[in-house]
Amino acid sequence: MQLKKKLKNFFALERNIIAISLANILWATVVLFKGFLPKFYSLLGASVFVVGLLFSLTDLFYALASFIGGHLSDAYGRKYILVRAAIITNIMILGFFFAPNWIFLIPFIIFANLSSGIEDASAQTLIAESLPKKKRATGLASVMLAATLVSAFLIPIGAYLVQIYGIIDGVKSSILISFILGLIGTAIFIFLGKETITKKIIKQTSTFKINNLKTFFRKLPRSVKWILCFVAILYFSNSLLMPYWIFYSLDIIKISAFQFGILMSIQFVTVSFSMFIGAKLSDKYDRKKILLISVLVSSLIPLLFIFSTNFLQLVIVYIISSVGTLGAATILATISFHFFICTSVN
Repeated sequence: MQLKKKLKNFFALERNIIAISLANILWATVVLFKGFLPKFYSLLGASVFVVGLLFSLTDLFYALASFIGGHLSDAYGRKYILVRAAIITNIMILGFFFAPNWIFLIPFIIFANLSSGIEDASAQTLIAESLPKKKRATGLASVMLAATLVSAFLIPIGAYLVQIYGIIDGVKSSILISFILGLIGTAIFIFLGKETITKKIIKQTSTFKINNLKTFFRKLPRSVKWILCFVAILYFSNSLLMPYWIFYSLDIIKISAFQFGILMSIQFVTVSFSMFIGAKLSDKYDRKKILLISVLVSSLIPLLFIFSTNFLQLVIVYIISSVGTLGAATILATISFHFFICTSVN
């Protein structure tokens, strides 16, 4: 019992953390095919430029959904919105299976990322409200740890399907698996998840006024504003390159689809431990130093990729890149508490 209590305290395992972690393990099955989407889009007729545009749509609507998710969960409840968004995300992902060419993918990409962003915003808020301040980063990291460790084993399976059946059929097989298990994950959260916002608070925060946005942003703590700027710049720089790593790896360096899956698997394992370690350090020590280390390492990764010429060198780069995620849970914990909670309140 003493060991169980220590583990619960170390990983911040409150009821909602366990519920979302278990659900995330099954929701994480999207990684079976996610890394191969650029190639999938390309084989459905999209040019390299169009592939970039499709990923721009992904980022744009996911970002817009984050604020929408905060407001909706204020108005109707965290669990209520999270469950419905998760179901919509699964249905939209299934649409990828039936798309005959890249043009038909556009509405599914838009609505999948809108619902996914709303789902994540609600989940992050639920986690933040379920834990005391000193455990928020750890709680978020625990949820990420559960999903990413499972993802590390799932990615090679998806890569194996691609290598055996080809990009199109391999990705479509993975989509069906993800759809079925994703619905099971949602059912688990419905059964175990607990609402954190009372009906009284929901009633008080249910009216959204666009004129309140300026006031809301002005009242944000200065540290949160800096973090938002940092995330925006870092995310922008990474998004310029990330959709094209698979082309560089498979077409230029000439590694196999399975080797690419191994690379992603290595990244998930190292990233998950990096985020958890960073979260524990930031909850205990100086968060600013953790964020600075993340920024410095992240800025070097594109250069390291450029100078890589074989699979082993790519493995080293992926391991080093994980250090850049030390501050990920810290950023999410800070933003989710200040940004997503009661976003419609004056």
